[in-house]
Amino acid sequence: MRPYLIYTKEFLLLASVATLPMFLKLNNILLGLFVFVSLIHLIYQKNSSKFRRLVLLGWPIYSFFILALIGAFYSPGWDSFKYLERYISLLLLPILIIPDNTLSDRRIKSIKTALVVGCMITLSLCYVNVIWEIYTNKEPISYFFRWRHLGHQFTEIADTHPTYLGLFLVISQFLILRTPKIAVGLRIGLFLFFTAGLFQLASRMALILFIALFLGLIVHRLRKRKLPMLVLAAGLTFCAVTYINYGSEYLKNRLFSKESFLNDKRFKRWEVSYELFKEKPLFGHGLKEIESVRYNKYMEFGYTDAARDNLNAHNQFLEYLVRNGAIGAFVYVMAMAYLLLKAIHRQDLFFSFVFGLFIIAGLTESLMVRIVGIEFLAIFGSLFLSKSTTHSAIRVE
Repeated sequence: MRPYLIYTKEFLLLASVATLPMFLKLNNILLGLFVFVSLIHLIYQKNSSKFRRLVLLGWPIYSFFILALIGAFYSPGWDSFKYLERYISLLLLPILIIPDNTLSDRRIKSIKTALVVGCMITLSLCYVNVIWEIYTNKEPISYFFRWRHLGHQFTEIADTHPTYLGLFLVISQFLILRTPKIAVGLRIGLFLFFTAGLFQLASRMALILFIALFLGLIVHRLRKRKLPMLVLAAGLTFCAVTYINYGSEYLKNRLFSKESFLNDKRFKRWEVSYELFKEKPLFGHGLKEIESVRYNKYMEFGYTDAARDNLNAHNQFLEYLVRNGAIGAFVYVMAMAYLLLKAIHRQDLFFSFVFGLFIIAGLTESLMVRIVGIEFLAIFGSLFLSKSTTHSAIRVE
């Protein structure tokens, strides 16, 4: 029965990663099935020594669950514990993935491939929907880059958020460039397809992550490797030409205008978050209370739109400051710094890139508030830490 369990949970993990960029409910179902099957397999293993290693290795991941648990205790009323549901993967996935000896390098490569395939399916679905809408509404092709087919309108069909999809697309682009076994023509085609999708998302952060990819590969001295740099240059040229000739005023203003950047209402929400932090600087407002006190503060500052939409800080560091106080922000910085520096020390380029992008995206998004961001860090953070059980130094190609 054990081989059957191993293959089943491997398939469910691959399916969970492939659906990270799309359809949240489907992803939650698949991840729940993976947890269930993995728990059964864990019972069959009966090896308590693995849990001792887990205590040492898994702390950067399940420390976030501990913060959520503290935030639930700190909030008034037992109903505050219902907010823990979205954080449970930060506790269970390290326990189930880190001690798992079946997660070989080959299987981890399959998991990376699953993310690329998931992004390809998600982006294809979004584009097919755009083409269908243009056709059925008898719109000219120039409407392709109008606001109704950009950003949230573009990704709504796949039940995903533009910035999160942008994060997954850029990581997939990295994998495409670093996988020489893929045919050159297919690599270039996929890279350009994903690059075009980044502009369709109309997300400044998605483009910042793309620039981080470009700079990161240069720093890694990929100048000696002609094909990756050629593909990057082709991608940038393709996007520049498309943007100049076909980009709508909305797209140009949204991504590149100084006025759009300076008038970003996100800065006002940061001001509110800082004021809330000063009210309870040590432990924060907790998981439940933060919603009501932030709403009241938004109304006090006259930010009615933010209050109506129940918007968070859109900055992960500030989000922990208001939810868990200085303690939460300190844990966040220490955990992410540990993961990034450990990946760099191990010369693991892929995970260095993943954690670096996650930190950059956290500058304008509260990734550890949304289930997609939580599950992404829980899965890939646990996969990275699981390699410590068998390797002391790993170079990922």
